[in-house]
Amino acid sequence: MAKKIGLILALVHVLLFVLFIGYMHLVVRDGQSQLLWIIFLVIDFPISLFVLVAYDLLPQELESVNLARFITPYLVHGIIGPIWWYFMPQIIGYIYKRTVNDKQ
Repeated sequence: MAKKIGLILALVHVLLFVLFIGYMHLVVRDGQSQLLWIIFLVIDFPISLFVLVAYDLLPQELESVNLARFITPYLVHGIIGPIWWYFMPQIIGYIYKRTVNDKQ
């Protein structure tokens, strides 16, 4: 059951991500539009911290730093985020079973 719920959550996440990217590239032309990524920072919370850490880990001397900073949110929220949502119900179920079994 947890795998089915995880699959549904992952698919919803991918759908929201695709809609978000479409909105970012087709509708929003504002310089502040990058702040909309905060929505996915909240949705993918523990995993989204990797985006913030990755910015600090990138060496500042590289010419491709701007490209890496541009691609990192797409990789984290578009690939790792759905994987996180797929496994989250299984992790919660495992923790719940352990706590229930420990109480008995």
